[in-house]
Amino acid sequence: MQYHDLEWGVPILESNRLFECFALEIFQASLNWLTVLQRRQALRIAFSEFDPLRLSSYSPDEIQQVIKDVCVKFS
Repeated sequence: MQYHDLEWGVPILESNRLFECFALEIFQASLNWLTVLQRRQALRIAFSEFDPLRLSSYSPDEIQQVIKDVCVKFS
């Protein structure tokens, strides 16, 4: 309800926030929305606050660590 009342339908102008919304929507494709929202903070940590520039500089080892961490947090 909080997401709906405070975020849904509100224009997003900041690129990191927009990237976060895209990423959350991707997770929602295989999980229910409540599950995604409940794990939102863990996703922010795993994905460097959804900073595309930081994420694009991840090494292959860092990418594998994120995948491992996210899989553990979502299981």
